[in-house]
Amino acid sequence: MVSARGTGPALSPVASPVASVGKVSHSTGATFLCGGIIDPTGVYPGPGAGVFTEDFYGNLWWCASGIATEIAPVPADAPGGAAYQYMAGVSTGVGLVLALSDTTNDGAWFCIGATQSGCSLTSHFTGYGVHDTSEGIALDKHLNIYAVMFHMSAIYMCTYASSYKTCIFYQAMSGGEPMGLAMDSSGNTWVSDLSCTGNIWHNGAVMTSSPNFGLAPAIAISSANPTKTPHVYLGATYKCTSGNAGIYDVTDGHALPTPITWSDVIYGITTKLQFTATYAGNIYSVKDKL
Repeated sequence: MVSARGTGPALSPVASPVASVGKVSHSTGATFLCGGIIDPTGVYPGPGAGVFTEDFYGNLWWCASGIATEIAPVPADAPGGAAYQYMAGVSTGVGLVLALSDTTNDGAWFCIGATQSGCSLTSHFTGYGVHDTSEGIALDKHLNIYAVMFHMSAIYMCTYASSYKTCIFYQAMSGGEPMGLAMDSSGNTWVSDLSCTGNIWHNGAVMTSSPNFGLAPAIAISSANPTKTPHVYLGATYKCTSGNAGIYDVTDGHALPTPITWSDVIYGITTKLQFTATYAGNIYSVKDKL
């Protein structure tokens, strides 16, 4: 059994060979963590300055000190035509558990006991009990998955105890196109908008709107700022306003300096303000000094 509660279905292991990508030299205004990954998407903070990231095809990578290392491949039984865009994690009694979610096939696979060297166990692919184009995800301490269902404009909770086949309505959003998800330990949610309406929903209600916030796949709640208080951060493409992709502190109303000087997509931001530049294949971190 793999569970913080000691109940629920077992996650079956599959093999995890390791491959490496050489160190990449890059000069940026932010900290360059690694590069050379084809289409990195979701991210989750790891020990020190390192970060776990998935690629669009469902492989799991460790990224730190300019080096990207593949630490676990997508399971052999995962469906084809995948689009892995989001990942989530939670610390449990068996170590860090990461969920890598496939938007196209509405399901995920899990890395149990995740470290920079790999996974103690990896699961087979598990489909959710609801099919709608699942986007941003969160994982609670009981290993339940919360997923933004794009066309339903709602968050559903898929339960670990049911092997994720029982999915319960959690929250609805109106207007826009909900996509990215951040959730705190109390179950409060923040959702970003793929449309140029640029909504940010907090617990289902529109908190604020701006075209600058549109086409924003990623959202995070982080206290990595001078006030040490939770701020809302977006990974925005700025395509609605003809700008360059970047990180935006919604709480204080300012853009953070990043090395991105072109149109890119940021699918993931961590609580340490580490983020993916998907088209460039790079992972960076940035500091909020204002």
